Amino acid sequence: MKRGFLTAVLLSSIMSAPVYAQDFTINPAVPLAGSANITLNVGLLDTITAIKQQLGTLPEDLDLPEISPDSSIETISQALADNPQIMAVLQKNAISPHDYVTVYMTFADAFVAAEAAEEDQIFDETRIVSQENLEFGKKYAERIRKLLED
Repeated sequence: MKRGFLTAVLLSSIMSAPVYAQDFTINPAVPLAGSANITLNVGLLDTITAIKQQLGTLPEDLDLPEISPDSSIETISQALADNPQIMAVLQKNAISPHDYVTVYMTFADAFVAAEAAEEDQIFDETRIVSQENLEFGKKYAERIRKLLED
């Protein structure tokens, strides 16, 4: 697995259907599918950042099945679960592959929505970001940007 591959897959999966910023939805009553119970906070950002750094120290030739940008959260989660080295990092941090992928994607959605709220950018209209996560994305945009970078 090349460094940054997982990041690229996760990011490409949230940017599947581009629309302009004025078309995206902010609806606190209906959060992003799969993350209905996730409210972003600094502690969670610290944890996911630490996990990503630990995953970055793993050998580049990890054996992962083919993952496409159109892969579901379940498919990506299973690919992580099937790799003992990745699982060791996730277990050390007491997070499941599904939760890691979902939280990572929630940070990415919050970041993209925050950026799109300020400019005429594209955003996948099927992604719904809670008002709390949008505000968090605006406040911590630089830290989230660093998390999402390869």
